[in-house]
Amino acid sequence: RHARLDVMRDARRLTNDGPFVREFEARLSRLNGGVEVVAVCNAPVGMQMLLKALDLRGEVILPSFTFIATAHACLWEGLEPVFADVERGSHTLDPECVARQLGPETAAIVGVHLWGRMSRIRELEAIARARGVPLVFDAAHALGCTHQGVPMGRLGTASVVSFHATKFVQSLEGGAILTAARALADRLRLLRDFGFQGF
Repeated sequence: RHARLDVMRDARRLTNDGPFVREFEARLSRLNGGVEVVAVCNAPVGMQMLLKALDLRGEVILPSFTFIATAHACLWEGLEPVFADVERGSHTLDPECVARQLGPETAAIVGVHLWGRMSRIRELEAIARARGVPLVFDAAHALGCTHQGVPMGRLGTASVVSFHATKFVQSLEGGAILTAARALADRLRLLRDFGFQGF
């Protein structure tokens, strides 16, 4: 324990893309099939950053049954939440209702993996692909989950996880954005650190 504290002291840097942030991201990446991981202060800010990095305008379809922070993140980025029903058995987003809610202003679909239950991935991916919009996931409850053997961080455009005290894996607070898209991850890292590079 004391040796670890000495290493932390000697590094003289704990945040702002420092060595411990990078180590944490690397471990999360290995857990999720080698995806890009961008650690953030909490999941709602992570969702805001993701929506901003995707440069969205208009409406976002999301489930009517979710924690309010999902909708707040959309509103805070100037997007209009459009609520769709959830399925009775899983309480996750109903793809048939999503299809009915699509409109000319639809900019993205936000699925929520609830209590470790995955959304209906393939159906939602097909709808998003046909419409040409990103599919992102509020995966606050889903760290470590898979769908048909695929780690949740590789599903859709990106996923946001939480390390809040009420979550299965927790560090009292914190979150991360996971994506297989390197260019998106690079943009997110710039947003996280106010545009600074090379530190």
